[in-house]
Amino acid sequence: MKSVVLAFGFSLFSLQPAWAARSDLRALLPYISDVKDQKGRNTCTVQTTAAILESYLLKKTGQDMNLSEEWLQYLASVTNESGGSKGSVVMTNVRNALRWGVPTEATLPYTKGEWKGSETEAEEICGPLKGRSSSMDMTRCLFGKFPAFYLTASDQTLGAYAGGAKFSAARSEAQDIRAYFTGLNPRVIAKTQVKALLDSKKTLALEVNLFHGAWNTGLATIEKMGRDKDLYSRGVVTYPELGSIDRQVSPGHKNRHAVQIVGYDDDIEVTYKMNMTDGTTRTFKRRGVYIFKNSWGTKDFGKKFTYGKMKIPGFGMILMDHANEFGKFTAFEQ
Repeated sequence: MKSVVLAFGFSLFSLQPAWAARSDLRALLPYISDVKDQKGRNTCTVQTTAAILESYLLKKTGQDMNLSEEWLQYLASVTNESGGSKGSVVMTNVRNALRWGVPTEATLPYTKGEWKGSETEAEEICGPLKGRSSSMDMTRCLFGKFPAFYLTASDQTLGAYAGGAKFSAARSEAQDIRAYFTGLNPRVIAKTQVKALLDSKKTLALEVNLFHGAWNTGLATIEKMGRDKDLYSRGVVTYPELGSIDRQVSPGHKNRHAVQIVGYDDDIEVTYKMNMTDGTTRTFKRRGVYIFKNSWGTKDFGKKFTYGKMKIPGFGMILMDHANEFGKFTAFEQ
């Protein structure tokens, strides 16, 4: 059988014969929900948690439940020390789902952007906290878009507050859906376990340090790391090489990202360039990728993502060396 070669700019992806080491992405795709968009909010771990829960429910019940990231972000703001201002972690999010459940998107829709406090809804819902609550109470409300005390307040009490009726309905539905999560067993796993779980059609969460040069974000241009917009549009994440500006500068920004890992391919080879701290630009080549569903929508990163003959906008692939060295994998299922 001939190899299929796809040339992407100065990057080369070689899809090897059928006996090459790769997972069956096509078989897993029916259990992957639609790509979502964070819409300017620091909610990647919430998006990833919801995505994996949706995959789990699709396999377990056959139902395509669009779960509420808004609810998971609210729970994160209530349970995290930062009140949601520094994002969250997948393990906390899935444990929150196990305790409180998750309603559907239709009941509690995801909203665009973080509240600063001056928005009309912010004034209505969080405004009453001013002057009689701690600053952290206000932080939790702005990032969770409901006050923390709503979580345990009675339905009757909630009826007297702005947004209380909507919150009460979401809380009730969340408890109903919680009953479906009995088969979940969240745990951090070793990188040596990743492929076996993917082969058994279980998706995983990857939380990883965000190297802007490897991801080819806009900050890579600002920081003079070099940016390949073609790789960005095709959803290809490379590796922050030793001696690169990316490796030196990106850690100072202290950004992390989370994605849903849905496959792997040991034989895809990626060729890419990086600007080095010595002023040179070098070409590198590495083999082996994990395939992932991202949460940046379908019209930006990965809008031209292709794997084999499948075009899947909003997906991407990250070099295994990158994910294994700088990432943490979380499995949800038993």
